[in-house]
Amino acid sequence: GSSWPEIQRLRADNDAAVRKLQLVEERITDLERIRSTLKNLVLQCEAGPAAVCCPIIESLAHSASIE
Repeated sequence: GSSWPEIQRLRADNDAAVRKLQLVEERITDLERIRSTLKNLVLQCEAGPAAVCCPIIESLAHSASIE
């Protein structure tokens, strides 16, 4: 069998791994949202006439003014 301190250490290691996994999953969700937004902006740029302002630049300018 395992000693009590060893069991506690293993549990702490597992808890740390679970927390890290949650952070990674949150980051993946954020990156997927960013990818989706960028894909839409690129499609808008490619679909619009050259005289129209680029939606990527407009979006970046808008987000910068919010901050």
